[in-house]
Amino acid sequence: TVVILAAGSGTRMGEYKFVPKCLLPYNGTAILHHIISKYPSNSRFVIAVNKDDKDIQDFVAAMGYSNVEFVKCENPVPGNPLFDLLACVKNQTTPFFFTVAD
Repeated sequence: TVVILAAGSGTRMGEYKFVPKCLLPYNGTAILHHIISKYPSNSRFVIAVNKDDKDIQDFVAAMGYSNVEFVKCENPVPGNPLFDLLACVKNQTTPFFFTVAD
């Protein structure tokens, strides 16, 4: 299982603050794609997303990723992703990888 935190609001992103940071391009591809592509294709992903964000879910669906579960974070705490991580792993009983999407 790979846990990816992507629930931040991006308030310091200036003109890009309306785009989830993980969907910003790096070398022509969304950062999230770069992260997911580093793991084996049979990996399971748990992605923490902002409760109002559907763009990340739409991107994942468009890319055809199937082993993805989304955890909607109701009140992410800026600068403190611990609660988002805990929400993602509360039922996790096996080891997992952890990364942030920005």
